Amino acid sequence: MYLTLTYFDRIVGPKILLSLPKPLDTKTSKIIIKLLDLQRFEEYFEYRNLLNPEVLISNHAFELNSEWARGNKESVLLSVLHEKKDDLTFIRFNLKKIADQIRSNKNIYKAFYHEQLKQEDTQSEYEKLLKILRHGYRVINQKFKQLAVVDRLFQTNEIKNEPSSGDVLRTIAQTFMTLIDARIPEGAVLLFDVGHILAERFEDFFVSEDLEKLLSEVAVFWRKYKFGEIDDVEIGNKIVKLNVYDCFECSHFPNINQTVCKFDEGFVQRLLEAKVKIKCSVKEKACYATGADYCNFEIKLLE
Repeated sequence: MYLTLTYFDRIVGPKILLSLPKPLDTKTSKIIIKLLDLQRFEEYFEYRNLLNPEVLISNHAFELNSEWARGNKESVLLSVLHEKKDDLTFIRFNLKKIADQIRSNKNIYKAFYHEQLKQEDTQSEYEKLLKILRHGYRVINQKFKQLAVVDRLFQTNEIKNEPSSGDVLRTIAQTFMTLIDARIPEGAVLLFDVGHILAERFEDFFVSEDLEKLLSEVAVFWRKYKFGEIDDVEIGNKIVKLNVYDCFECSHFPNINQTVCKFDEGFVQRLLEAKVKIKCSVKEKACYATGADYCNFEIKLLE
């Protein structure tokens, strides 16, 4: 997957300013440059090269206010080169988000002139632009990795003849959660909210109002319904730490350098606040999706 930014240089015409994670080959660069000539500003569009039909180019063209450009507008094109997936909504959303972040910086147009001018202010704006593009690349690339996780899920957890109801429900839940986080722009927030809502619905399943005893009940609940094995619980005055092994939400993930267990965070936070009557925040610190062999959660007791 590549993310590029092309603009209209007043001397040479359309030109690729940035390409991540590395420069494109000459042949592909020429294709990207020609796309800027389509002049479809404020519009998302897709392009497929017939000579390489496996690769799709998703694009968002926009104009940027500029004191140095002809007509006071820079013509800009953001492009993602990738293998086509079934649903590209997340690409469209994130390209627009990157464009909005670029336009929110009043003087960022100066980045387009840094190669010519080599001034301190153009250098500063170029670094801002590069930072925005790098963050956007990481986000989109992680979404692609999450989509690939679904295929991996069925390869590593094959459903055989006459599976248990627990195995079927776990696989459905894993697929559902992975696709929500990958395809819906605010998927992580949605999963956190789902955890909150289900904790409210299941609150009566838990009896204790004592923190240590309640966590023991949660561990039994997690094991019974195949959410995972809670262990290594450490309870301090202001911080509680615990690990979850065989986590249903992420144990099927490869290392994508990102924690993903937002459902767990939302569920535990809401349950503790409801039963123990104490404000808290729950944050995942390690995850199967970050390369760990377990999930580690830190619960900060705020009151």
